[in-house]
Amino acid sequence: MNKTEHPPDEQKLTLTIEKLVHGGAGLARINGKTCFIDGVLPGETVLARIDENRKQYLKASLLDILEASPERTAPPCPFAGLCGGCQWQHISYPGQLAYKASALKDCLVRIGKLYDCEISPPAPSPLQLRYRSRAALKIDNRKSPAMGFYQTKTHTLVRITDCLLLEPELIQALEVCRQLLRHNRLEAGGYTGLDLLAVTNTTAVLSLWQDRKNRKKKKLLLNTATGTAGEQQSPLTEPVEGLIFLRDTEIFYQVNRQQNLAMIHTVLEFMEPVAGSGILDLFCGCGNFSLFLAKQCAKITGIDSNKAAIIEARNNTRLNGIENAQFQTANIADLNENGLAKNYAGVLINPPRGGCEARTLHLLAEKNPAVIVYVSCDPSTLARDVRVLVDRGYTIDAIQPFDMFPQTYHIETIVKLTK
Repeated sequence: MNKTEHPPDEQKLTLTIEKLVHGGAGLARINGKTCFIDGVLPGETVLARIDENRKQYLKASLLDILEASPERTAPPCPFAGLCGGCQWQHISYPGQLAYKASALKDCLVRIGKLYDCEISPPAPSPLQLRYRSRAALKIDNRKSPAMGFYQTKTHTLVRITDCLLLEPELIQALEVCRQLLRHNRLEAGGYTGLDLLAVTNTTAVLSLWQDRKNRKKKKLLLNTATGTAGEQQSPLTEPVEGLIFLRDTEIFYQVNRQQNLAMIHTVLEFMEPVAGSGILDLFCGCGNFSLFLAKQCAKITGIDSNKAAIIEARNNTRLNGIENAQFQTANIADLNENGLAKNYAGVLINPPRGGCEARTLHLLAEKNPAVIVYVSCDPSTLARDVRVLVDRGYTIDAIQPFDMFPQTYHIETIVKLTK
């Protein structure tokens, strides 16, 4: 990185980067005080400018790389470092996997005080680019309508015609959307966001145009083969490992299809379902894991706070002729003894980034399931929650990370705990 203009010398510092932390930033120290800086690698010597001086830490901006790491590589995307989607395009892929494993270990030790647990190497993504089946874009209507992503830590729109993380069908769909905006056939001024979802084995891409502030939304089906758009006439479905799942822009699905399959296999391996055993799936969503557990003859109870996801899970159950799975809507944080009246042989927990409430974990542990499988998208809350379960008598049997999001700092992790 070379910049021709620098601030005055008194604002510049030479830093040596010690490590990368969860969140993607590099960590350096200035007179014993922690300093975080983006776009760097461990072992590098960099020129930086201090932007924030807080009580507990500093934040700095990268100006120049004085001594580069051998893991540094040229980002393939011209928007790398500008758009907020990718943080690690400057790191070789083997390096990304190693640093994600290190950040996970750091959280387990520092937050969870889990010193002796063994972590398997992260399962690499078969695709490092073009792996996302979903995109959420912003729309700027202040002048001519434009679509893109926000610049890092701002609300400044970066216009894009291509994103190297998106499946080709989504890029084709973007061109259809640009035409809609250009000809104002969508009343473009009324929408601030666009969600796109590609569906396997079809040229159709689902689109959801919305303005969350005004609760305005419109769904369109984009045909990437013909470049046309129209109202969705019937539900779209997608085959997943022998089952059929409905697909909708307003329901959460894992965006990396191949890694999702790998995670399904690992959940089945860790849970070891047997015929007739009862399994509780908390934060079950549309049944991504539940239906495969039910397919192996376990009796599944799925719970989620998202009513639309539960409706879809029930429809997926009927669509596949599965009779040993039931789903209910409930706020998992408010579950009590009555809400968990049954005893389960196993519990699957797949929470959002905020993790699971401690009182819920205590209640689950009191039910004494033989195995708890925790699927996490955030190492810090994973470490906190696993510590709670360990303190309630559970032992960590296995920890398997998955690289669901190459070119970013994010890491998915599946942990098996037994009593």
